[in-house]
Amino acid sequence: MHPFIRILFTQLTGICIVMMTWIFIALLAAGVIVWRVSSYRRIFADRHFADVARIVAQVKAAALEHGDGEYLPADDPRARITTAGLALVYTIKQRDDRFVHHYSVSIPGRVTSHAVGERFILFVATLLGVPFDILALSRVESSTVHHAEFQLSQREQSEFARQSVPEVTKVEIAAFLKEFHEAGKELHWMRVK
Repeated sequence: MHPFIRILFTQLTGICIVMMTWIFIALLAAGVIVWRVSSYRRIFADRHFADVARIVAQVKAAALEHGDGEYLPADDPRARITTAGLALVYTIKQRDDRFVHHYSVSIPGRVTSHAVGERFILFVATLLGVPFDILALSRVESSTVHHAEFQLSQREQSEFARQSVPEVTKVEIAAFLKEFHEAGKELHWMRVK
């Protein structure tokens, strides 16, 4: 083979390898983006909001039943995962004459974006009939688990226990999302390291 052709072939091979590497990286990035978009589509779908409403009813009932009981992650009915992979944990503890309600949302094994965490923390509050302004909101930076806490008196706790969690319609979901966009501007999240 002529030396000129050998040099040209070597340079073209090098260029092809670099181009193939960039194409592979671009395809990988595109795949990650498509995966994330499809994941968010499932999480923000009306069907998922309805699933969350059903699960909130279940974990609320379990939290009211178990009270200050020991939390057992493996099979505790106060912890559930939705069809789109969102985990919801709800506990109630009595401190003196107050009932402290705590719930959290996250996507197990992944970083939970603030868009997901905040939206579903407030959606759960809406389902429970809890005003946003009495929520103590926090998120853990390392895992991005989003938390909400609110307190009720004995009388408020009795009323709360009698209230059922409503099933939601598309119209109610749309109304919540409108309210969420307005309320989100006024909320203050505490970051926990």
